Amino acid sequence: MNKRDLLQKLASVRSTERGIVPDQAWVARTRETLLMQVRNSASTAPVRSQRQAKIAVQHFIPEKLMNLLRAPALAMSAVLMAVLGGSIASVNASERSVPGDFLYPIKIASEQTRLALVSDKSDKLKLKTEFVERRVQEIKSIATAVEKKPALLKEAAAGLKRDLDTVKQQLADVNKNELPADAAQAAKLVDQKTEAIVNELKQVKSEISSEAGSSLSEVEAAAVHTGVTAIEVLLQTKNNPDAQSVVSEADVLQSITNKVASLQNTLDITAQKLQSLSSSTTQSTSSSSVPEILMASTTLEQAKTLVSENKLDQVSDKLIEAAKTTAQAEASVNQLAASSTSAIVPIPEPVSETSTTPVVEVPSSTTATTTPP
Repeated sequence: MNKRDLLQKLASVRSTERGIVPDQAWVARTRETLLMQVRNSASTAPVRSQRQAKIAVQHFIPEKLMNLLRAPALAMSAVLMAVLGGSIASVNASERSVPGDFLYPIKIASEQTRLALVSDKSDKLKLKTEFVERRVQEIKSIATAVEKKPALLKEAAAGLKRDLDTVKQQLADVNKNELPADAAQAAKLVDQKTEAIVNELKQVKSEISSEAGSSLSEVEAAAVHTGVTAIEVLLQTKNNPDAQSVVSEADVLQSITNKVASLQNTLDITAQKLQSLSSSTTQSTSSSSVPEILMASTTLEQAKTLVSENKLDQVSDKLIEAAKTTAQAEASVNQLAASSTSAIVPIPEPVSETSTTPVVEVPSSTTATTTPP
């Protein structure tokens, strides 16, 4: 976003904010509280003492540390001054925004500021998972209520994918720097959240068109990948005595089984869609015409074999590969469906006998469904 776009966004925010009339009682209470806090925090010491205190702080606290402490404060101040314009109502309104809304950049800036104010790695990861859930809710809102769904869903899916990638990085950081029990707890949370995300994305895809839902297949695979990363952390920590109270091998096995079943379900739905497409058109289509279906099926069978042999440490790569090829298979079938639909030539309306418009005979070949190249 360039400077001109930002100024336009801020102008829109201020224009919208003028129509927001806060409760007068709330305004009075807030003003009284703020004035009381100012009076209580006002220093009565001479200016010279303040100067001495500043010199002491600069002497004992390294400059780099001061810069680290200053950054979150500056980020918060920038958001408050540039966005709020004196009222918290704008941020509250932005919480309900989705990609495409002029308040959405405020929502993202607010999230980034909250993350900057959290120093603990585990707490930062938990907060990020909350924001990931927001991305999913935004996708659901767009799918049910917003026009131009394909474009906006693609933008929302890209945002969710970026946040999932960040969660993976943060989880790796927690696993590297935190205690095994904390790492296991964080991985368990990520595993649970990503499994829920996959299920919600499946539900959304079942309720919208193939064209609108095509962008969700890739982000669903990204959610599986993030969940598999969590499984890898759980496998690394499950033998640690401190982490055994958090997760057991049975829990890990159940999570892997759920992921295999979820991918198999997606693959079955894709294969059924391909079969339905074949029966509704003159085009002969089968699983062999979408090699990704066969690849995903083969990889899933290999993953099932590893699970049955209790070789859980080797399952991760197979699950990631299966998620990728399953998403590719969905995309290929959706593309076939779109091309088949666009190739259908509409049948002309019959002309009534009383019409003055001359009847033009249409060759029978033009009324049939044509086969796309």
